[in-house]
Amino acid sequence: MSFRKTRHEDVDAAYGVIEQAKARIAALGIDQWQNGRPCREQVAGDAAQGEGFVIERDGDVVATVMMTDAGEACYDAISGRGWLTSSTSAAPRYLTVHRFAVADAARGQGYAKRLLSHAEAMAAEVGLESVRVDTHPGNAPMRSLLAKCGYVECGSITLDVDYDEPTLERIGYEKLV
Repeated sequence: MSFRKTRHEDVDAAYGVIEQAKARIAALGIDQWQNGRPCREQVAGDAAQGEGFVIERDGDVVATVMMTDAGEACYDAISGRGWLTSSTSAAPRYLTVHRFAVADAARGQGYAKRLLSHAEAMAAEVGLESVRVDTHPGNAPMRSLLAKCGYVECGSITLDVDYDEPTLERIGYEKLV
C-alpha cells in the first residue's frame, strides 16, 4: 500500500472511486455530489496542480483525496461555534481536504482514516496549524468519521453560489495538528 500524488495515469481510476462514492451518497438520499461535481476534469486538475493524492493497493487506486493549502474563500464566513484557528483564505494556515473518497471494495479497512492522517501529517510538515474539511449536513458517515478522528464541528458554511447543488450548506470541521 502506498500514499502518493495522483499521476496522470491515475485520473480515471481516482475518478472511478469518486463515482462509487457518488452512488453511496445518493443512496443516503442527499444531494451532495449529484449534479456533475466532482467531475473527471477536477480530478485531472488536482493531479496537474499536485493537489491530488491516492492510496494504491496491489496496483489499484483504493482511495483519493484533494488537499490544498491555498485557502477556501467560503470558509471565511462560518456561523456557529467558529473555526478553532483564526486563519482566513487571504493568509491560510490550514490545509483543506476535498474530493475525499474510498473505493467500495476498500471500505471498512481504514483507508479513510489513513487519508486524514496523511492530511494531518502534510499540514504539520509544512508548518500549518490545522486541517479543515466540510461535508453535507446529511452525510452521516463522513460526519461520524471526522468526529472519530478528532475533528471538531465548527459550524455551517455556504458553498459558492456557482456550485450546482440544491443544498449549499456544509458543516465545517477542523483539527489542530
